[in-house]
Amino acid sequence: MTDTVTSYDQVPYSFYSFPETHPRRLHAVAHLLGLEAPAPAECRVLELGCAVGGNIVPMAYSLPEAKFTGIDLVASQIDTAQRFAAASGVKNLELRAASITDVTPQWGQFDYIIAHGVFSWIPHEVAEKVLQICAEQLTPNGLAYISFNTYPGWHVRMWAREAMRFHAEQFAEPIQKAAAGRDFIMALAQSPFTAALLKGEVQYLQGRSESYILHEYLESMNQPFYFRDFAARIAKQGLQYLGDAVQNGMVAAESWPPFSSWMEANRDDLIRQEQYVDFVRNREFRRALICPGSLTLDRTRMLERAETMQATAFFRQSPAANGLSRFEHQRGEVVTGAGPMRDALVMISQRFPRTISIKEVIDAAGQHRATLLRELLNCWMNGTLELYVDPPTVLAQPPSDKPRASPVARYLAAQNQSPINRRHGSIVVDETQRRFIQLLDGTRTCDQLASEMGTARENVDQLIQFSLNAALLEA
Repeated sequence: MTDTVTSYDQVPYSFYSFPETHPRRLHAVAHLLGLEAPAPAECRVLELGCAVGGNIVPMAYSLPEAKFTGIDLVASQIDTAQRFAAASGVKNLELRAASITDVTPQWGQFDYIIAHGVFSWIPHEVAEKVLQICAEQLTPNGLAYISFNTYPGWHVRMWAREAMRFHAEQFAEPIQKAAAGRDFIMALAQSPFTAALLKGEVQYLQGRSESYILHEYLESMNQPFYFRDFAARIAKQGLQYLGDAVQNGMVAAESWPPFSSWMEANRDDLIRQEQYVDFVRNREFRRALICPGSLTLDRTRMLERAETMQATAFFRQSPAANGLSRFEHQRGEVVTGAGPMRDALVMISQRFPRTISIKEVIDAAGQHRATLLRELLNCWMNGTLELYVDPPTVLAQPPSDKPRASPVARYLAAQNQSPINRRHGSIVVDETQRRFIQLLDGTRTCDQLASEMGTARENVDQLIQFSLNAALLEA
């Protein structure tokens, strides 16, 4: 048994979902960037390194007519994923305890291949096998998602990783190692010699679990890559870079003259442009989307394509200086005055968690519709707006007489994990909300819920509204 398997057996991966890997989100990004990927409803999906199923089980539940296959090297994690799938009533998912090297063309072709948190943590030859699987087993218009740690941002993080591994080697238990490594970095951050260097790392480590620290920082294998080197590797396999699942790269720097000049000088070289973005942002992590190299892509019609799509986002509005309004989002903020952009963000937030047609939003702007469309696309590129090709019907459901949360959310709440909602996002809950979610099995009226919770009906109504806003309820 390898060290990696031992560490994951002792400290399993948590039940994480990664919203940007959902086929609906991948389908939308591909559409914007000029690739008409297969429709998610009946697609075939392969996840390499599915761990305990936190990502693939909720996806399979949300797309019951699609077919999913998940593999992981650690048999105990697959056992956990199988229990999760069974408790959630998932029937369209095959889970295998297998190595990436076990995957062969006989497994068939897949419309979407997902490898999150895998590529940088495996030996070079296994990483090449990931690319080979994508080259041989993607459908003609298929899309692969491969995340990896990247330079230049990981130069400092690698320094922290090596320091943590050095200090933690004197401890035997994995959790002890993780806690000791984090404490060492926190102590070094108080030193006048390293405080400035480690400021960002200390912020990044705040609130991270020992499980995350162990598997992100302390595993024996962790290899970041420069983006252009990754692009060269996929090209050798007959693949090409489409874009990133999370675009937040270029927009913030567009007004900086040096950046604009570098981008203009390399306007015909996407790979060099992307590498410039990484240097400007000191990027640490990429979520690269790749597709067959034989496809001809047209990235010039993003605005035209965006106009046909559906949008959703929630912004918390508050006053800003000089009569402006601040719209806060978990991935950033937008500050704007009275006008079409302010009206659009209010309209989108009021519809949340349901979607709204981009055309409906920009039509309300009249003669300013073209400008507003560009601003909304910038919001998508900065991660504050979600776009979909088709309106997902499962994002929110009005409460019934006997409200029901998804079995995915109820199972995770019972396991003391963060529930994963119908938008494929993990929801932070307190103990009252956790207990309430477990009771939402569709057998209790609101009055019965109040009785069982030992609380007033008005408190149950508030909990129902929370569950609705969090996209936890289903019809």
